[in-house]
Amino acid sequence: MEGLKKEFEDEKLICKYEIKESEIKGIIKKVFFNPENDSGNYFRTLYRCLKYIMDSDLKMEDKKFYSGVLRGVLSSKEMLVVFYNCMYFEKGEKFKELLEKEENGKRIDFFGDKNDLENLSEGNDLPFFSKEDLLFSETDMQKLEELIKGN
Repeated sequence: MEGLKKEFEDEKLICKYEIKESEIKGIIKKVFFNPENDSGNYFRTLYRCLKYIMDSDLKMEDKKFYSGVLRGVLSSKEMLVVFYNCMYFEKGEKFKELLEKEENGKRIDFFGDKNDLENLSEGNDLPFFSKEDLLFSETDMQKLEELIKGN
C-alpha cells in the first residue's frame, strides 16, 4: 500500500486532476478487494458480529463497549479497509447502516466521534487509522465527517 500511495502522490505533483467517486471505487476495488483474497468472508463475519451487537437488547453504552472490543481486534490498516468498504461499496452499505444506527441520540462511533474531528484541527490524528493513510484525503475526510456528524 505504501508503494501505491507514493506513486499516487508523485502523480498528484505532476498534474491536478479531480478524481470522480467512480474512479475511486475502481482504484480501491483493484487494490483492496481483489477476488483472489477472499475478503468477502472477512467482511461478512465482521458485519455479523456488529449486527449481533447492535440488534441486542444492550444499552447503547454497552453496544459502544462491545463494538470497541470488536474494533480492537482490527489493525489500523484493517480499519482503513473496513472504512473503504463501508463508504464506497454497495456490499458495505449494511455495515454503514449499523454504524449510523442511533438510540436516544447516541451512536457507537466506530470510526470516531465529533471530538476526534475537532482534535484534527489541533494537530492530532484520527483515532483508528492515520489521516495520512487515506488515499483520497479530501473525499475520504468528507465521507468520514458525514458519517461521524450523522449527515
